[in-house]
Amino acid sequence: MVESRVSQPLINLSVLRRRTVSWGNVTGLVTFSMVTGAVFLLTLYMQQVRGMSPLQTGFTFASLGTAAVLGGAFAARIVGKLGVHRTLVLGLILQGLSTGGLVVLRADSTMALLLAAMAICGLGHLLAVVGYMIFGTSGLADDEQGMATGLTYTAQQVGLTLGTPVVATIAATQMGAGGAASAAEDILGGVRLGLLADAGIVAAAVLVALVFLRQRPAMSGAAAQEAAAPAEATS
Repeated sequence: MVESRVSQPLINLSVLRRRTVSWGNVTGLVTFSMVTGAVFLLTLYMQQVRGMSPLQTGFTFASLGTAAVLGGAFAARIVGKLGVHRTLVLGLILQGLSTGGLVVLRADSTMALLLAAMAICGLGHLLAVVGYMIFGTSGLADDEQGMATGLTYTAQQVGLTLGTPVVATIAATQMGAGGAASAAEDILGGVRLGLLADAGIVAAAVLVALVFLRQRPAMSGAAAQEAAAPAEATS
């Protein structure tokens, strides 16, 4: 409302009428918010259900980070091979499936399941980030690039802020009902519900990408690499 009333707005609101910018940033907000929410829930699971130490928990999350780093090394090639739209959709699907698959977690589940799911989530998140960054910044005039990039980073920061409170509130509805004697079971139930909701929100972002973001012409290898660079650095 403020920007629509000033003579020199910080954000040219007409840019938001572009589907690639507006809906691309929606998918970016979702991928960042839900990966953050999943990390929070899995931290609860590992420390409060499995009894792992903070150090052990941190090392376990290395599988997510390693997969994201390795995916970033090949991001430009993947975009060049699949195109931006398919890369975004594939990334969201991988993130959603890996998160949803963790609803089967038990207190004694094998660590291999957890490590594999987090690695797939990290790779999917990286691909989704690259896809939404390219969508949100391509096809614009040179003098609009800075503003468009700022919007993509705003989506990232808002997502990082919203993810944990959203999934934590959902998970909390299943926690504390059974008293201290069943605290671990209550936490596990809440974690499962939160992960299910997390995966459902990512699934909604997949639908947004399929419906509102159309396939774009294949980018050259050089252009894809240049566009993917800021996204890789962000991840």
